[in-house]
Amino acid sequence: MNYSIIRLITAGTLMLGAASASANLITNGDFETGADPGSFTTITAPGALPDWTVDTGSIDYIGTYWQDASVVGNRSVDLSGNDAGSIRQSFATTASGLYEVKFSLSGNPDGAPAIKTLRVSLRDSSSALILQQDFTFDTSAALNDHTNMGWVTRSLVFQAFDSQTTLHFLSLTSGGWGPALDEVSVNAVPVPAAVWLLGSALLGVGLIARKRGGDA
Repeated sequence: MNYSIIRLITAGTLMLGAASASANLITNGDFETGADPGSFTTITAPGALPDWTVDTGSIDYIGTYWQDASVVGNRSVDLSGNDAGSIRQSFATTASGLYEVKFSLSGNPDGAPAIKTLRVSLRDSSSALILQQDFTFDTSAALNDHTNMGWVTRSLVFQAFDSQTTLHFLSLTSGGWGPALDEVSVNAVPVPAAVWLLGSALLGVGLIARKRGGDA
């Protein structure tokens, strides 16, 4: 086999791996930046955490009240403070680019209902809806208390419309015990030139193999 083809395939694979890593477009996605909430602090709309806006209702900014999703911090958010609330953050995007939203989800174990519902939506710069999806967490599971919240990772992929997108998290659980949120990230999903390069290299290998088979 031609060793230049081997090097081409290897280079393409390395480029693909490097391109798959991208910076988080969300700032303070783990909610660790901000005034110390102590056990927890209720923030009522219109209000703010650093880099986030509280849009509706109220949220609880959680400190030491329960275990957060991260191994390096101790803060998270209950999206139902005194009642159902919501938060949002805008970030730069490229029109037609693909992006993955990822976050950790749990639920306040202190009160009913057991099923906590979170709505995630994305809107463009004109507030037109791009994508909307609901997620649930069942706090009746065995592993859901203040010392073990049973955090799970959830994600969705969307295509941006223009140069700015706004991410909204909305509690659909009324009362003061809602869905818990932590570790929010948005990353570009690359479709790099390396994919084309790797595919071309593999095609070249096939053509060479066919030619040599025909010459035999």
